[in-house]
Amino acid sequence: MLRRRRRVKAFNNELSGEIAYQRALEALDVGAEVVVSACPACKSNLTLAAARLRKEKKGRLKVMDITELVADALA
Repeated sequence: MLRRRRRVKAFNNELSGEIAYQRALEALDVGAEVVVSACPACKSNLTLAAARLRKEKKGRLKVMDITELVADALA
């Protein structure tokens, strides 16, 4: 699955951004405040999507890498 997502970004950057945006909207719909990813490309796309959500005043969503989440939990 990870390879497929990277291929989408390499093949169609606009599509990968739209997929991330739809996922961010879904996260907001279920009441999430944070989205966590282990994939650097996905985190990048989700960060851009979260910025778009803020710009459109649809909500705020924090995007974190899994290592950031673990580090916060251990602190």
